[in-house]
Amino acid sequence: MNEMRQTAAITAINLQSIPQRIGTSLVICVGIAGVVAVLTTVLAMATGLKATLASAARADRAIVIGSGSLAEALSSISRDNLAAIEAAPGIRRGADGKLDVSPEVLLSVNLPRKKDGNLSALSVRGLTPEFGNVRPEIQIREGRIFTTGVHEIIVGQSAHDQFAALNVGDTASFHNGDWKVVGRFTSNGDVHESEAFGDATTLMSAAQRTVFSGVTVALESPRRSTRSRKP
Repeated sequence: MNEMRQTAAITAINLQSIPQRIGTSLVICVGIAGVVAVLTTVLAMATGLKATLASAARADRAIVIGSGSLAEALSSISRDNLAAIEAAPGIRRGADGKLDVSPEVLLSVNLPRKKDGNLSALSVRGLTPEFGNVRPEIQIREGRIFTTGVHEIIVGQSAHDQFAALNVGDTASFHNGDWKVVGRFTSNGDVHESEAFGDATTLMSAAQRTVFSGVTVALESPRRSTRSRKP
């Protein structure tokens, strides 16, 4: 009985003191609601980003990056490494008998955005002429493909919508040079639509870079998951 009386007394005291604790209680409730809202927003953004990145994956394609690298942008593949990759088994050959291997370089440049003119990062991917064999989802919607050895780029639909001066015929300035936009492409709405593509050798020369970022290869036999690293 004493325990029940004590519980009732404590409960009554707490109820009676509610008017004095309204401000504190409201602050706590608003704080919790704010934390939940921020967490929900972050989780939604993470889910959307994961879906966008995953949409670029294919069961018959693999990306080889340097050992110890956590991302393609932080990786380095030398030309000797490229030769070793091309000698590896399981890589598909095209109708012309050549290996479906596309060494690529990934760079980041700052360009003004359409909405406010502030600089923002754009990923520019350097490709070799063989990229069409390993990235068949790339479709030119306006203009043409870039020319090898020339300062030309094609831009993804999302990059075109976000950045200024990326219409076909415009010129973008980065890496101490002017790059003419000669085409606009789509790739099934995946992450590559937020990038610009150009000739790998020309981009590497402009950026004074001697190594590739990664190598994309087409596989003879599709696999559920493939994890590769530099030899």
